[in-house]
Amino acid sequence: MAKLQNDPIFCSAIAGMGLLLVTWLLSPIAAALPLAPYPHAKVVFELNTTSTDDYRLTLGEMKKVNNQWRPEREQRLTGELQRKTLELEKGYDVGEVFDYFRQQLLQMGGRELFACQSRRCGSSNSWANIRFGIKQLYGLDQHQFYSAIEVGAAGDRSYVALYAVQRGNKRSYVQIDTISTAEQLAVSSSPEVIAQRLRDGRSFVLPGIAVDQRALAEAHLPALVAALRSDRGWNLALVAHDFEDGTLEQQQQRSLQLAKTVRQQLLDAGVAEGRVVARGLGSLVPGAKSRGQVSVEVVLVRLK
Repeated sequence: MAKLQNDPIFCSAIAGMGLLLVTWLLSPIAAALPLAPYPHAKVVFELNTTSTDDYRLTLGEMKKVNNQWRPEREQRLTGELQRKTLELEKGYDVGEVFDYFRQQLLQMGGRELFACQSRRCGSSNSWANIRFGIKQLYGLDQHQFYSAIEVGAAGDRSYVALYAVQRGNKRSYVQIDTISTAEQLAVSSSPEVIAQRLRDGRSFVLPGIAVDQRALAEAHLPALVAALRSDRGWNLALVAHDFEDGTLEQQQQRSLQLAKTVRQQLLDAGVAEGRVVARGLGSLVPGAKSRGQVSVEVVLVRLK
């Protein structure tokens, strides 16, 4: 063994293996999202990884415009794409399996950007043949589900397009597209997703604040304003958190100023002054630090 350690060919081979190991550990495959497989589904198509500079993430209903199917909203992405098509065993509910994967992504801290089901998604034929290019995904419009979810932080972010459908012959399929990208994107959730989040959880963390305390937040405000228009009876508290250096009093002052800035942006966008209040908690909520050094939470409240 000692002789081998002094052999330049052996040393070169070991170094090469080390480089390959490091490359593998840093590759998109090694960094793939740890989704637990569904035990009653088989993989019928899988693409481990491929580079793309024009992946189109669908963020709106598929509609026919000038005889062409296209989404109401989409985001073009550059990165490493992984694709997987699953076929479920007969007798398993496609909606439940869709939610099995969706809940895993949300539990990873994922932020849902758009979601639809049934005929609100548009034509299943357009999803199968135009959006994904996989004919097996052409099913019944009333039995389809879709969600676009952002997972991760700036510089290490993935976007997942999750689609599920049941065909007329009762066969069901789930499509999972994951694109990993280092791009810094300001992609807002749809107003419908924000409204549902407020209904279900009563709060919504305004994205972008931790990266850029002003500019990125502005990209998400129009969607929040549109969500507020869906229910004129809603009132909000903008609760800001600050874990940057300084005394508690300084943190509270900075966080209050941040909340007031976002509130003013909402007022400038047409939200009635009496519907929104600003609060600054500084570092008084330790759990909020997981969102970053600075964050703003939109909370559904009764102001009177």
